[in-house]
Amino acid sequence: MWSQVRVLFRPQVEFYASTGMCKIIGMSNSTRSDRLLFWLLVTIFSTFFAEVTVGSAPLVFVKLEGWIFTLPVYGLHILVLAPLIIRQDRIPSWQALYLTGMLFGLYEAYMTKVLWSPPWNPEALRIGGVTVVDFIMLVLFWHPIMAFMIPLISTEWLLNLRPAIIPAIGKKWASRFLNFWNLCGASFLVGLCLGSMLGDPVIVVISILSSAVIIYFFTWHSRKTGQYELQDMTELLPAGKTWGIFTVLLMIDYVALGMGFRPEALPSIDLQVTIWMVYVIIAFLIMKARRRQPISGEKLASIISPLIPSLPLNRLAVLFGIAFITALLSSMLLSPIKNFIFLAIWGLGIPVGLFLFIKSIKWLFFSHQYENDRITPSENL
Repeated sequence: MWSQVRVLFRPQVEFYASTGMCKIIGMSNSTRSDRLLFWLLVTIFSTFFAEVTVGSAPLVFVKLEGWIFTLPVYGLHILVLAPLIIRQDRIPSWQALYLTGMLFGLYEAYMTKVLWSPPWNPEALRIGGVTVVDFIMLVLFWHPIMAFMIPLISTEWLLNLRPAIIPAIGKKWASRFLNFWNLCGASFLVGLCLGSMLGDPVIVVISILSSAVIIYFFTWHSRKTGQYELQDMTELLPAGKTWGIFTVLLMIDYVALGMGFRPEALPSIDLQVTIWMVYVIIAFLIMKARRRQPISGEKLASIISPLIPSLPLNRLAVLFGIAFITALLSSMLLSPIKNFIFLAIWGLGIPVGLFLFIKSIKWLFFSHQYENDRITPSENL
C-alpha cells in the first residue's frame, strides 16, 4: 500500500525513498510549543464533541468556569488515557482505543454522579446502584466515541500528522468518515441537535461562533507554526514525567469534583462497589488490549504521507457554516420536538454502543488472527 525502503544499521536509521528523509529511531521531532498546541487542540476537540454538539455545555468556550473546570476534565482524561494505547512501533486498533475510551466514561460516576443519579431521570432503572441506560449510553458509546476517538482522529487529520490513529479504523472506513460530503451531513445533524436542544437563537449563535473561532484559530495557528507533517501522535502525547504529572492532576481533579460537585448525589459505600468492579474490569480489558497490540513489521507511524488528505481550512469553515445555519433554524422551529430528538440520540447511541462493545470483546477474547494484525490494521469495523 505504501512502498518504502528501510535500511537499518547502528545507530538505527530509517530511510524513506518516497521523501528522501532520514529519521533516527527514538528521536522526537516535536518541540515544546508543538506539544502544547497539540494538547490544547485535542482538549478543545474532546470538549466540543462531547459537550457542545448536543447542548450540554454550549457556552463552555465563553464562560470562565468552562476553562477552569470542564476543559481540564476532558483534556486530562484524553492526555492520560491515549498514551496507554497509542505507542511507537505498535499497530493501533479501534477496539483497543474504544475500550480505553470506556474508562473515560466512568468519570460520570465520581465527578458528575450521573451514573448513580441522573438529573434528567431520577427514577432510572438501577443495578447495583448504577443506572443501566445511562451507563450504556455514556460509558459504552458517548465518551469512547465522542470524547476520545473522534477528537484524536480529528486532531491527527486536521494537523496533517503522520498516521497513527486513522489507520486504526481502516482506510475504507476512514475515507467514508472523513469524506467532505459526509462531514457536511454530520455538520447538519450537529446543528439540528444543538439548535433543537437549546431552543434559544442567541445561545446558539454564541455557542457555534465561539466554538468555530476557537477551533479554527488553533488549527490555523498549529498548522502555521508547527511541523506536524513530520511527526506522529506518539511524539506529541505526554510521556514519562509529563504523563505522571498529568495523571496526578487528573486524580486531584477527581477528588475536587467528587467532593465539590453534587456531593448529595454520592451514594453509600455499598452502592459504590459496582463502579469499583467496573473500573477493575475495564482496566483488565485495557491491559489485555495493550498486549494484543502487535509489534509492527514496518512502523506504521513512520508513514510520511497522510492516509487521508487533510481538510483545507476553508472547508472547515464551510462545515461550521452548515452547523450554524441548521442550528439557528432548528432553535426557532424545532424546539417543541427537542424531547423526540433527545430520545432519537439515545435510541441510536445505545445499540451502537452495545454493538461496538460486543465487537471489541470478540476481538479481544475470541479472535486469533494475530498474523493478520501484524500486517495491517483492520479494514472493517
